[in-house]
Amino acid sequence: VYDTLYAHQDRDDDAKLGLYSTARTFGEERTRPVLYRWAGGFATCLVATGVGAGYEAASPYYLGCAGATAHLVWQIKTADLTAPENLAH
Repeated sequence: VYDTLYAHQDRDDDAKLGLYSTARTFGEERTRPVLYRWAGGFATCLVATGVGAGYEAASPYYLGCAGATAHLVWQIKTADLTAPENLAH
């Protein structure tokens, strides 16, 4: 997810060099939907790991999972894919 977000800051350079990054492959229209799906997969894997480890539903582990997923979703939502300077920070 992070690599694709940050690949958008180099999209023009990638095009000049003939490189095919995920940013160029998905473009501005499809990047967010793909990243939201990947974030969902990330959250699913985190929860499955907790279940597999035997953590109870009230475990602080799941609070950490929720926090990490919320932060990831926030980054996807607020990233300005058309402004390289926004993605560089």
